[in-house]
Amino acid sequence: MKAFFYSTISIILLGLFSCGGDTGATEDLAILNTDSGESHCYMYTERGYQQVFKINIKGNELEGIGNFTDQKQYIGFETTVTGTVDGSTAKVTIVATQRQEKGSQNTIYETWNFVKGGIEVANKNVLGATKKGVYRKINCDGESQDSTLYEYFGAFFEGHAVVSKYGRYGLIDEDQNIKIPIEYADLGIPNEGSIWFYDDILGRKGIMNLEGDIIIAAQYEEVNHYNEGLAAFLTSEGKWGFLDREGMVAIEPIFKEINLFEPDPSRQPFNEGLANVQMENGKWNYIDKEGNVVIQGDFTFAKQFENGRAEVIKGPIHYSIDKKGNCVENCDQLL
Repeated sequence: MKAFFYSTISIILLGLFSCGGDTGATEDLAILNTDSGESHCYMYTERGYQQVFKINIKGNELEGIGNFTDQKQYIGFETTVTGTVDGSTAKVTIVATQRQEKGSQNTIYETWNFVKGGIEVANKNVLGATKKGVYRKINCDGESQDSTLYEYFGAFFEGHAVVSKYGRYGLIDEDQNIKIPIEYADLGIPNEGSIWFYDDILGRKGIMNLEGDIIIAAQYEEVNHYNEGLAAFLTSEGKWGFLDREGMVAIEPIFKEINLFEPDPSRQPFNEGLANVQMENGKWNYIDKEGNVVIQGDFTFAKQFENGRAEVIKGPIHYSIDKKGNCVENCDQLL
């Protein structure tokens, strides 16, 4: 989790919800509205996206700094926040400056409703898409620590969220019950009732269910949660394969790489029954769940299937194929 979700994010800025927070109750603004100089940190997360703020409120004026990263689109922004507070509501202006393109800015307007443990946003803007969202309140790094708050509060997947305290990670359910003790050096993202964990004593990864029961012992260099019934694993020899639900090898570890992890920790190896894998010759092809190569395009790179299509690259040529390997977009480049 932390290696991919937070490495590009400064943890001085973070998110909502205390351990036992009730999002329907109004936040005590007497705590926020202070001249003591105390900062308050909030986080918004969803799969592959993370936004964080560190704010101060004096009187009815709000100001702060933050950043957000979209790992799917390789985009990162530094942000400044200003706003005016009226009761438990704030009208906020967020100016986001793209890291990769200096001077490229976006201005975002949000209405914040302070609730117990965080901020509800009716018009949350995530890279142009408007939705309801929640900034979860957590401890600000390097400042006074509130024992009721987490240092990291991830998004909920399958009714569970990864949280951290004192540099250790665990899992809670939507009622704030701890399902996996906050004692692991790293945790993945819940998926298909499973989550990978890292045992820093053994220096290996394994898989648990969402109740904290170990499914596969920590024995692999890398292992992913279950995805379409299979879990990708990496051997000490540097080859990738797949495990079935019983932890048996379903697809032999013969692949140099699979399209997984960086820069998007939400990426899955199998999509729509096919996985894009790198062969021994360094080229990318697609396999089915039995490990058979079903699209042998020997691509320079290949992306996952979505809605029956996948983008592939062969040399300088970018085009899209269907699940039979036929070109369906930018085919004129192949002529």
